[in-house]
Amino acid sequence: MLDYFSNGKGKPFVVFAFTIIAYILFALSTIFALSICTEWYGLVIGAILMILAVPVHIFAKKHKLLYILSYALNTVGSGFAVSAYYLEKQLTVIPENMFLPMLIPAIISLITYLLVRFFPKIKKFVLAISTIGTIAMLIAFAVLWIKNGYEFYSFAFFNSVFTLFYVVVDAVTVGEYDRLVIRDISFGSFGIFLVIALVVLFIISEGEILDGVFDGIFDFGSAGETKPKNNKRYK
Repeated sequence: MLDYFSNGKGKPFVVFAFTIIAYILFALSTIFALSICTEWYGLVIGAILMILAVPVHIFAKKHKLLYILSYALNTVGSGFAVSAYYLEKQLTVIPENMFLPMLIPAIISLITYLLVRFFPKIKKFVLAISTIGTIAMLIAFAVLWIKNGYEFYSFAFFNSVFTLFYVVVDAVTVGEYDRLVIRDISFGSFGIFLVIALVVLFIISEGEILDGVFDGIFDFGSAGETKPKNNKRYK
């Protein structure tokens, strides 16, 4: 079975299948998290799941199927992280509306898979265009989310993050026939969680987390400088 996961012809389907599973698992975990979590606790649980996924990913070097568990932990963790946004902002979320935003990202994933599968000679071009298109889709959903604030656009944005990362996995592994693609999928799931968690953290902290990061960078950069004793800032 793992031979198929590392086979050049099978990789596009594997990436597509894991992308679709990620959409569904992400939606279900978000719905579940909304039913058991309060306020920002989903973000903490998501971070714990991501931390648990680290040793699983490392041990998967010897037991390859553990890469799938690592991917699942990060995907569920992403769902929990997103629940913190809806709960902190006290938004009413209809479970059915969690699945509709999958459609456009899923169509992008399907078209990418079909073109790569049946037109292998232009797969590099297809993946390049798909990456650009997914980035454009991500930006469009972000703008619509900021302007309208509907849960549809926010969840479509988060689903687009999954699409972008796994299109990149497809692009990175293209032509590398001996490369185990589920390892890249597992590795990519860490990036997905971090992006989603940072977006949620930025929103619920109303940008304060970003200010803290920049303050820390500037403080670190000026650590060796001698500050004047009579600084008006501190009067």
